[in-house]
Amino acid sequence: MLTWYLLVCQEKLHELNRSPGDRVNQVSEDQLEGLVKMADPASSIQPSHVDVLKQLLEWPNEIVYPVLDIARLAVRNQEVNLAICSGQIGDQLIGYLRRFLLPTSPTANQMLSLRLVCNMFTHQDGENLVLKHRDYLLSTLVDLVPPCHKNVQIAAATLILNLAVAFSRTPNPVGQIQTVSTASTVLPRLTDPEAQFRTLVALGTLLWDMDQPDSRAKLVHCVKNTPALPTLLEQWACSSSIEQQHAKVANCSAQVVALLDM
Repeated sequence: MLTWYLLVCQEKLHELNRSPGDRVNQVSEDQLEGLVKMADPASSIQPSHVDVLKQLLEWPNEIVYPVLDIARLAVRNQEVNLAICSGQIGDQLIGYLRRFLLPTSPTANQMLSLRLVCNMFTHQDGENLVLKHRDYLLSTLVDLVPPCHKNVQIAAATLILNLAVAFSRTPNPVGQIQTVSTASTVLPRLTDPEAQFRTLVALGTLLWDMDQPDSRAKLVHCVKNTPALPTLLEQWACSSSIEQQHAKVANCSAQVVALLDM
């Protein structure tokens, strides 16, 4: 049975499907219902469902957001994750997301695309796809966070944290250094406390897990030589704010500072 949220998504898809611009990518009502069922964690999919998803990702930027919403929910389903994140189809999916992750794209598309990438980590095929394209994705985060909407900030920070956790399971010194560099560049631009906290947790995870002296020295050097970041970490660590979110940031900043001085 579809949840209330999926029913709302389905209704919005039906509405937008009636006017998808050039109508080339208009699909049947049955096809739309099959697409929505992909978002059910217990559903079983058919190859045609993946074809419909790819077709609807061609919708114009201003109406594609409910398709991205379904995709970011669907990728948590292991069968869907395998079907859309592995092999050539996975590379095609990243290709679609490039259009939605441009700095000029609508905020909803940026946020939902990043959430989709974050949810790929739910299963191994999706995680492998993100790691394969990490160079592009990390560079995208630097371009997207000048700052931006708080929900985009949180999604970007979550992606950085997911990468840090993935590298804690399977160490990759080059990937870890890339992720620390991106986190260090993005962190001073973040204005949302939750995004700040998640990025700090990622930094702490990467610093703590790196046990190769030379590589760890590179991570520490990266953080300490990012303009404004060392001073910002010290300021946050000394913050006496009583708000819970800011207290989390202060506590985590203090731990990162301690790791940098180990």
